[in-house]
Amino acid sequence: MDTEVLRTRWVGHQIDDRLPLLEWLGSTGLGDVFRTELPGAQQAVILVSPADAAEELLHNWQIAAALSHPHLLRVFECGRSQVEGSSILYIVTEMPEEALGQILPERPLTAAETREMLPTILDALAYLHGEGLVHGSLEPANILVVGDQLKLSPYTLRPAGPARATDDGPRIYDAPETDAGLLTPASDIWSLGITLVEALTQHRPPWVRNSGRDPLVPPAVPEPFASIARRCLCVDPTQRCPLAEIRALLTAPATAPVAAPAGPAAPSTPHVPLQLPLAYDTAPVTPPAHLLPGAPPLRKSLRALEDDEPRRPFPLPVLIGAAALLFLLIIGVLAYSHRSKPATTLPDDATTGTTENPANPAPDKPQPSGPGPTVKGEVAQRVTPEIPERTARGIHGKVDVKIKLAVDRNGNVTGASILSDGRSRYFANQALEAARKWRFHPAKIHGQPASSTWDLHFVFRPNGTDITPTELTP
Repeated sequence: MDTEVLRTRWVGHQIDDRLPLLEWLGSTGLGDVFRTELPGAQQAVILVSPADAAEELLHNWQIAAALSHPHLLRVFECGRSQVEGSSILYIVTEMPEEALGQILPERPLTAAETREMLPTILDALAYLHGEGLVHGSLEPANILVVGDQLKLSPYTLRPAGPARATDDGPRIYDAPETDAGLLTPASDIWSLGITLVEALTQHRPPWVRNSGRDPLVPPAVPEPFASIARRCLCVDPTQRCPLAEIRALLTAPATAPVAAPAGPAAPSTPHVPLQLPLAYDTAPVTPPAHLLPGAPPLRKSLRALEDDEPRRPFPLPVLIGAAALLFLLIIGVLAYSHRSKPATTLPDDATTGTTENPANPAPDKPQPSGPGPTVKGEVAQRVTPEIPERTARGIHGKVDVKIKLAVDRNGNVTGASILSDGRSRYFANQALEAARKWRFHPAKIHGQPASSTWDLHFVFRPNGTDITPTELTP
């Protein structure tokens, strides 16, 4: 379909006289996506595909509409219709707030976020595979957020087995066996491995299709995700890690690293340098043992080491000599103190308990001043999150995010935390990164710079972002 025609001519039309095409949101490999509205003013999205996309697509959408799982995007309806004389297929689903594919261009996921995301995907895949279905296109663009839940898109669901090739050709998300027109649950496992690496590094793993070799998992991928990705990315589908084993690897306790052999070992395969970002060239650094979760504090660890160290008794002659030297030192100090202390003559009125001359009273000692005046701090440098235009257009209403800042005496941000994420991790993280770059003219107490605490209130809207700073202390 001509995208320009869709943007200018189709917006405002209705499908079946009841599903308005309110706004063009973008395109997918299957068709174009519009914002629509269901009875009761419920917002939804509608994917419109050319009717020549094959009857198989509509059949698969009808299967998806009959499914019910908390981690699958809900399908309201699907069918055939016409727009301006063009025959189309359409599917209506609940409206996602954002997609993983929108977040990764800005930043990778943290290990904690990935650990939270992965069980959701495993649950959805286990449900589909149990129904004899495959997702068929597991990738960041199809991992969506609705409210506080993560969900997979339903557009590519199909029964496991033979599948026709797409006009776009194979992609790295497509397992090697799909070249022969075969889709199985193991194909979804391959896609999961690619997506896992991309989520943690912002890059898909290097791989040469038809080379017969497995993709390379970069060293920047931390454990246990590196082991999971390697087990998923086997060219031989029979060697790929089942979902149950992935879950076991994810929940297994971390093991201590094995000591390296004394001498350098010869590599089993020739070394191929990777043209990857700098982050890939540096392996994760393991923190000192006393900083690991559950480890005792450093002082306690040192005290334990001291308790374990055997104590050797000092020789008796040494103890006697040290005692004699200490006795002579004390006698000398006392004698010197007695000679150097001046004699004191008490006045006749010593009984009054004072030696001050009433005629010449001593000046009053300065008293410590009170809290004194406090001057509030001011914003010296504002940084607004840069939200891609397409992402901003997907905001419906507004997203409120609140960030708390700790500011030192120089006006620099020393700490930042999310007070309210607005039910969107993407916008909360964008606000957090921007807030860390703010600078302030510090508050002053008695003319001296003082540390302070600030709240930043970010309001994201389709047409821009408003930020309201509020100083809480001093």
